[in-house]
Amino acid sequence: MEAQREPPPSSDGPVKLLHRIDLTVDTLCCSLSEEGDYLAVGCADRKIRVFLTELGTLVYVLDPGEQYGPVTCVKFRHHFPEQPGERHILLATYGEGYVVHWHVTKSQPGLVVKEDRQTFCVSYSPDMRHFATVGSDCYVTVYSEATGKQTHRFQASTNPSVMDGHQMRVFAVKYHPVMTNILLTGGWDGTVQFWDLRSEHAMKHISDVHVCGESIDIEPQRSNVLVGSWRRNDSLQIYDFDSCKLLKTFSDKGRQSQLYCAQWLDQGMVACGGGSENMARIVQRHNGQTQVRVTKLGNAVYGQDYRVLRSGRRLFCFISGTKVYVYHHSFSGLVEAEE
Repeated sequence: MEAQREPPPSSDGPVKLLHRIDLTVDTLCCSLSEEGDYLAVGCADRKIRVFLTELGTLVYVLDPGEQYGPVTCVKFRHHFPEQPGERHILLATYGEGYVVHWHVTKSQPGLVVKEDRQTFCVSYSPDMRHFATVGSDCYVTVYSEATGKQTHRFQASTNPSVMDGHQMRVFAVKYHPVMTNILLTGGWDGTVQFWDLRSEHAMKHISDVHVCGESIDIEPQRSNVLVGSWRRNDSLQIYDFDSCKLLKTFSDKGRQSQLYCAQWLDQGMVACGGGSENMARIVQRHNGQTQVRVTKLGNAVYGQDYRVLRSGRRLFCFISGTKVYVYHHSFSGLVEAEE
């Protein structure tokens, strides 16, 4: 009997599918390099597969060893032109608590950190001097990027009347794009916590959210906070950074996608992806309209990334099950209206 084939994805809006890469193992996370030439895909078999984005060709396989567990997060490091050093450094976290710097073009690991937990997510500080990790406990840990030594470790206080830290596992961490001492985290306890490296506990929080993946982002221009929640209703929202007040909830005309990932794009757009109704989409902030929608995916969208290349070409990449999708996004040039 012939195996049933997965139907092709359906796309609406100004996107063109460049590549669908079929793997034999589940994908869990992805990251585009700064110039968009490489796409790193972290997989359940502990290996990171690196593709040439424009060609969809596999060029490197980064394999740390069986004891590391599945790849839970990958992030390319920003390269400052005035600083010497290798351009393509990739930071990866693993289910068995490892954090590894990879020299991608050499397929060699560099700095290795071992945590006593499952590590789920990592974020670089804007100056690239530190990185922060979160995982299966309630702690937020910060390390020196140069040495791998722990510099900070944060948790909630013992005061039961104050919500100044996490009470359950944490799935997302995001540094502020400008302020090097500020980072945000979110997880299963229904909060997004705001941390200042100069304070022992969280300084404030957003409530009534449910973060289950890399679904927190901070807008560089206004510092508004984008949060994607794993729930059927009110899953994509924007909050004011200073007051933590809800500014906007995006509706999707009855379509329900429980979100695993959310990301600010330029020109007032956001991208998100999730499960239930397996879907990836790009939304215009000022009017809430969906500009791009990709549906009929065989699995949930667990990770995504977006990059504007020097040529002006725009790449929208995401993962779903054993598939990797690379789209070209034809931006219309609309300017976001002021709110």
